[in-house]
Amino acid sequence: MIDLFAYASNMSGTSLNAKGVKTVNIEPAVLADWRMVFDIPDPFPNQGSLANIIPSTGHKTHGALLQCEDEYVEALDRMEAVGIIYERRSFNVETYLGERRTASAYVAIPERTATEDRPSLRYRNLIVAGGREVGLNATYLEWLSNLPIHPHPTYAAFDPRTSSPLTISNEELKVRPNHTALYGHVFDMSDARPEHDFLRPFFVGTDVTMFLLKRMDATDGAQSVEALQFGQLSENQKKYLNDYLHEFSQQYRYVGILNNE
Repeated sequence: MIDLFAYASNMSGTSLNAKGVKTVNIEPAVLADWRMVFDIPDPFPNQGSLANIIPSTGHKTHGALLQCEDEYVEALDRMEAVGIIYERRSFNVETYLGERRTASAYVAIPERTATEDRPSLRYRNLIVAGGREVGLNATYLEWLSNLPIHPHPTYAAFDPRTSSPLTISNEELKVRPNHTALYGHVFDMSDARPEHDFLRPFFVGTDVTMFLLKRMDATDGAQSVEALQFGQLSENQKKYLNDYLHEFSQQYRYVGILNNE
């Protein structure tokens, strides 16, 4: 059994479910003399920056003290890109009931940080929802709710503007090096920036539509393949995927259409 102190989206049950992590117990806790900031640029620039904690005397970071079986730690480390973006360190935290505990928390590798920025609206919503789920105090929740957000462009319906796109089957996608698919479209990650390297194990050879849908801020984490296949997505889900199609096209080379038949 391991104790983990989550201060951002990992407070959210939706995020944990999407990562396949089951918890034994969750309770609110505080880390003294550390401050939450957003100084890790997201691999997709329009998504703003990811959360981190930095030493700051007199400040407090509130979060969720999670207990989970050791078997889930490897999965969390992989999803949090340990050794690439974050490292897992031990801290002394105090629960809202006054119990002092030692817990692990994810802290950015210094080389991956930049100037403090802002989270995306989606990311802030996940953090706030997680804070409410765990029962963080009202003052801290209000601060989270009012965090400035990173501006996000308004995208038109995605149009690859490619005269002769390839049509690729799911079987072909699995064997094409560095190829990934999203919402019916295929992209090549071969020339992606190094910041995207940690995504390759999750993206390459795979249709990542469900992977991303499960990470929406307005979701119960139970999206189904059937709903996707039969076009039963909400307008918010369609907009969310359309936004990511534009962001994929900015980061990866467009290849063609995914044939799901």
